[in-house]
Amino acid sequence: MAPASLCGVRPWLIAFVAALASWSLISLFYKSYEPRAILERLPAFSRFTAGTALPDSPDWNALFPTPDDDEFFVDSIDKWRDDNNRHMHTLMHCIASGTCGQNQTKIVILASWDFTFAIAGRLSGENIWANSIMDALDALGYTYFFAYNHHQLAERYRAFPDLVKVVLATSPLVHDCLRDPGCIKSPTNTLGVPLWKMFGFVFWEDSSMPHPLGKPWTLSPYNYTSGNTFLGYSVNRTCSLQPFIPHDKRNNQVFILAKKLSYFFSDRYEWPNIDYSQPPSSSKNVTFVAAVRNDTSASDQDRGYPDSPMLPKGIVALNDQPLPADEFFLAVASSKLLLGLGFPRLSPSPYDALCLGVPFLNPVRHYDKANPENRTAWITQHDGLKFQPEPYVYHVLKHPDLETRTQLFWDAIERAVSTPIERYMPEEMIPAAVTARVSAFVEADWRAAAAEVQAKTSIGFTL
Repeated sequence: MAPASLCGVRPWLIAFVAALASWSLISLFYKSYEPRAILERLPAFSRFTAGTALPDSPDWNALFPTPDDDEFFVDSIDKWRDDNNRHMHTLMHCIASGTCGQNQTKIVILASWDFTFAIAGRLSGENIWANSIMDALDALGYTYFFAYNHHQLAERYRAFPDLVKVVLATSPLVHDCLRDPGCIKSPTNTLGVPLWKMFGFVFWEDSSMPHPLGKPWTLSPYNYTSGNTFLGYSVNRTCSLQPFIPHDKRNNQVFILAKKLSYFFSDRYEWPNIDYSQPPSSSKNVTFVAAVRNDTSASDQDRGYPDSPMLPKGIVALNDQPLPADEFFLAVASSKLLLGLGFPRLSPSPYDALCLGVPFLNPVRHYDKANPENRTAWITQHDGLKFQPEPYVYHVLKHPDLETRTQLFWDAIERAVSTPIERYMPEEMIPAAVTARVSAFVEADWRAAAAEVQAKTSIGFTL
């Protein structure tokens, strides 16, 4: 015999799960937004629960189990599954109890591994961007679920067709869904995912698999000029954990933005002309530091590596591997400048530095020789910062004359280390600005925009 504590709950749980499984009826579940009544209006729910009262305090943990705190590992690659259960638990509870907050019954599906890797603790630029978008969704009160492939996307969407506002997906996944009749919405799959609700979540300006509806359906972390939808991101959540170090308490050092030794032997390395061990007298007390791993090997000799690759003379190695996040923040906060080498391009680290009160030296690889100050023509290591002025960002042109280029480099070093700044963040990258753009994006009438595209082109899809 079932325990007394389950007598009033188990029939309801069985009925509820059966109702959720009745996908053809799920859309009825969301035609009205009256909280408790929408559960009871499901025909399948009513049939299975005849004579059984909906409990005031359902056992949501039994329906959507999540791990205990002592079983939870933040770096688990499967954390997204537990988060899905948590979010479902919260959504169903608020609907049944009539306590849903603003935007809580509006759903966003995150169908990119950038998000699942982000909540597992990874720290690439894409993951940092994804974390910031989730922070904005949390601040706005939206419910979001993760999907790892287009099959899961189709399942998630089919459960909530009228509540899902947008889908943020990798570009390949958008195309996978488009090619799969069981995923994309069509006259024969009316509960499929509409093409206009799917957006490519792409870190770089140009997607290798462009969205069929055009540039506005590609989301970007930076305000590119190509027509992508700019969401941006914020690093404040993490960098603000590191206390600000006053300028006079810092080491007289420049931290080099590099994780790999190979950066110093690449044709994209912008400072092969610089002898860090022989600075001019104005900078002779400045120390250059780095923490890189040796990713070169004997099999890579065709890449032009020397027999025994080492950091350039004059650079002090802080570690033989990139620093853990907390040590990285401390090392940068203890420095007076973050030095770019030319790549990695568009790294979030310069924003971390600015947040810590440390300026960034941004190499300018290409520029208009007839008008060097025309920044619209610049191609830099970090184009997201190319319009930021000194004393926050120091832009050094790759002048064709080596002597001039060297002088420009050392002049910028001297200005940067001798000019203190406070914590700084470009206006478009503060949390409030990101949150406002995410809200505008989710609430935009993308169906109408897609209808306009459809009217002007021969693209065939079901709205």
